[in-house]
Amino acid sequence: GALHLSVAAGTGNDHQVTVNGLNQNTTYYFQAVGKDDLGLEKKSNVMAVKTTYDWNILNFAGTSTVDSVSVSFRTPDFSTVGQVRWGLTAESLGNVVNAGTGNDHAAVIAGLSPDTIYYFQAVAKDENNFGKASGVVAIRTEKKPEEPTPLPVWTMSGFVGNATKNSVVVSYKTAEYATIGKVRYGL
Repeated sequence: GALHLSVAAGTGNDHQVTVNGLNQNTTYYFQAVGKDDLGLEKKSNVMAVKTTYDWNILNFAGTSTVDSVSVSFRTPDFSTVGQVRWGLTAESLGNVVNAGTGNDHAAVIAGLSPDTIYYFQAVAKDENNFGKASGVVAIRTEKKPEEPTPLPVWTMSGFVGNATKNSVVVSYKTAEYATIGKVRYGL
């Protein structure tokens, strides 16, 4: 690249300058130039230095079921390799699952216990192995649905009718379970 900009680096034996206003993740070329009292100028070799960059983990969140948690997060400024650390305490995140490569990351952690708080942290590394971690998030798995109370099992027996001239006496039994009885009739 062309070296068309310059900044003063001071007078003396030790020279240091900070060049500000550069773009992140960009290669710049530098050359030191020194001039003595007699006007003799010397130049260093040209060196290439790539500025660093910054990116963040955003939107780290999760949803739970009875036995799993689905988590997702984004690294919108930079493609990264994502992981999710998790455990039963915020200080003990010893389990790790892969959350994919790119800008959008997701993972499902299965085989969890119902109605239990688990702790999760998103971790991402960029192409230069620079890593960042999110804050720790607590997510409780759902309660196991209660089994419905089984319906009582009962039977009808002894269904008989005894007739007179103007009436019929109908009877039956439900021995296993007390019921509200009704008899339907018609022509």
